[in-house]
Amino acid sequence: MRPYFLLEPGDGLLLCGADGTVSYLDRTARSRLGHRSQDWPGQSLMECWPQLQDLLVHEHRRLNEGPRDHVLALPEPTGVEMATRVRLFLTDSGFGVGVLRRRAQPLDGESLDGDDTYRRLLEAVLDTALDAVLVTLAEPLDAPGPVIVFANRSLLDQTGYALHQVLGRSPRLFQGPETSRDATRQLREALEAWQPTTMQVLNYRSDQQPCWVELKVAPMADASGWHTHWVSVQRDISSRVEQEQQLALQARALADSLNNLFSNDLNVIVYNFVDMLSHARTEMEVIRELADDEKAYRSITLSWFEHSPLHDIIKQIAAKKCKMIITTDHGTIKATEPSKVIGDKNLTTNLRYKQGKSMNYENQMKYHSFILFQTK
Repeated sequence: MRPYFLLEPGDGLLLCGADGTVSYLDRTARSRLGHRSQDWPGQSLMECWPQLQDLLVHEHRRLNEGPRDHVLALPEPTGVEMATRVRLFLTDSGFGVGVLRRRAQPLDGESLDGDDTYRRLLEAVLDTALDAVLVTLAEPLDAPGPVIVFANRSLLDQTGYALHQVLGRSPRLFQGPETSRDATRQLREALEAWQPTTMQVLNYRSDQQPCWVELKVAPMADASGWHTHWVSVQRDISSRVEQEQQLALQARALADSLNNLFSNDLNVIVYNFVDMLSHARTEMEVIRELADDEKAYRSITLSWFEHSPLHDIIKQIAAKKCKMIITTDHGTIKATEPSKVIGDKNLTTNLRYKQGKSMNYENQMKYHSFILFQTK
């Protein structure tokens, strides 16, 4: 089944627990279901909308296979509308009911009219995105919300879940025992303030295997300024985090066993320190936001160094009164006027050196550093 929106803008939401107690109605649902519905939270669904309660009892087993649509008489019929289309689905702690704005709104079916064209186009664009995309309703934030209403194919591939296992659930589905409580608290604070946020967080796949993701979440508002949805874009960074953790373990092991090296006449240590920071500044939005200017970048570099095994290694060497030479392949001159290097399509994209045929550059460089290699 291809991804689709569980609920669209203009649809209402009703949530109830497994025991049939109504826990939440959004303002659209209250408007559609009549003025008495504002008193429903805390009451039994059987007392509020008995036809819906009977329908949930009849359909609850089938909901394990995915959402189901029905046409149901309104609890307070009006002269304009006697019935509505409802979409039933499972949530983290019970059931969700979408009160759909259109009687003919399809459930993952073909477009029924021209108004569906843009929705289908949006679904197709999101579905082909390489990054994982998740869309939830803006409210409620407390469990069982925020309710997931869209997940693209990349997210399903990344997490291992099927579409029907994700829709209607909350993003807590992807959290596990090692998910940072600090990260979830930071995310909650951003959501409550309606502010975008970016972070790294440890999520879990459907098989409970951990997966590091870089997560960017932003609120979406309608024309009136009312926040309606949260959009989350996620990128799997497990390989990069694993490599960084492995390098950190190797560095710590070196620092812990440094005494074994002092009997040697000469030791050479190659430490990939500045590389990790400079590449992270380019690739990771979290670091770009933290180090958005030169002063901030130097500050975060210093903090990283002071808390790194490299700092411990240098202090141990200094305590032994050894002669130490520190050098770097990054140079000591900051280039403020970069030049364009021109070559054929096979020119390397490495930031530190260029290799290829028929290379040339625009004559703007004030400083140059060249390393020549003699090969046979």
